Amino acid sequence: MSRRLLLSLLPSALAFGCTPTPDEPRGPASTHGTLLPPLGVIDSDALPLKMPEAWERTEDSNARPYHLLVRVLLWPELEPVDVDLSILELQVPGADAPPFHVGDGEYLFSPLSQGVTRVILRDKSEGLDWSKVAAGEVVPSFSQSMRIRAERNPVALARFSITTCDLVWIKDQELDSAASAIGAVFDLSTGKPVEGATVTYASFSVRTNAQGRFQFEKPPLLRDLLRAAVACEGFQPQRISPRTLTGTWARYVRDQGEVVFTLRPVAPPRGPRPSLSAESMVPR
Repeated sequence: MSRRLLLSLLPSALAFGCTPTPDEPRGPASTHGTLLPPLGVIDSDALPLKMPEAWERTEDSNARPYHLLVRVLLWPELEPVDVDLSILELQVPGADAPPFHVGDGEYLFSPLSQGVTRVILRDKSEGLDWSKVAAGEVVPSFSQSMRIRAERNPVALARFSITTCDLVWIKDQELDSAASAIGAVFDLSTGKPVEGATVTYASFSVRTNAQGRFQFEKPPLLRDLLRAAVACEGFQPQRISPRTLTGTWARYVRDQGEVVFTLRPVAPPRGPRPSLSAESMVPR
């Protein structure tokens, strides 16, 4: 079944509570016994990140208006892959129940009660409440944190829609493979190349040329590339993180063989507000 067709059927499954069979894609049995309207589909990467206000959190807790479709993509093929849920677990804060397996490598969390969440793929571990870890209430030890296999954080969700999110899973044996040694840095606001930016991985650094391009003398390992950083005067620094990899970015690195950074300009400082004097308030 194509992904487009699958997504078109998900609202019906959500609304009418289709009961799956072992040979069919599975959908949720019901959503608190209520009938949902047809739902749109939107990519999380297309949504602005906005932390909800207190009143919004209260409303969302009652309405539970969010639905998240996670696609697990295995590097380097970056094709959807099923997760062995007997030894691994997908965790999403705001979801009270395990996900529904609705297609190859696709898992639907529905409904959710918060508009900004995260996705964690981890080893199952005894003695640790990962729902509290996902909610930020408990900090796992180093050995426990090493059980995390893939993560997306943060993930913005759209109300009364199915939000999609790619989770790039890079297995340990792939981290020691050689990665791209070339790339470019662009201004996020204008799309123009950034000259003079410093790109660093491990103990190696290089500066971008007038076209915003750079090249390391020694290709980094993939594990080092995933922690590379770039800085330039007038821009906010950026660092690659395995927690924020998107499917689009990973495919570009794999297919084009280069790394792209986009830097956000630093907002100009606000000047002092003019003081009000008696003279300034006299009509002229």
